[in-house]
Amino acid sequence: MNPRREVATDCAEALLTSYLTDAQRAELAAHGPFTVQGSAGGDYRISRDGVRRVEQRKAVERLCCHPDHAYPSGDRMLAQKLWLEADEPAFCQIAHRTRQDVGEAA
Repeated sequence: MNPRREVATDCAEALLTSYLTDAQRAELAAHGPFTVQGSAGGDYRISRDGVRRVEQRKAVERLCCHPDHAYPSGDRMLAQKLWLEADEPAFCQIAHRTRQDVGEAA
């Protein structure tokens, strides 16, 4: 990896973890994705692959709304977390939404 990219990735990860709750930090360390409750009460799982809306711990919808993939994944994940917590309806309105079979992994 490019040394500048590596520094940016490390900084993004540090910033992301500094904004996570203890529970979210534990989820991230154990599984990768972490759970966020949106401002309107929806539950979401944010991973390096994107955002999924969850119901009863099962993924029901994938939402595609993120900064360019040129940014480190930690920065993209933090942007999604903050936006969902601040204005879930706006995030959902802009996102490309795809229903998932209830059996698909979140």
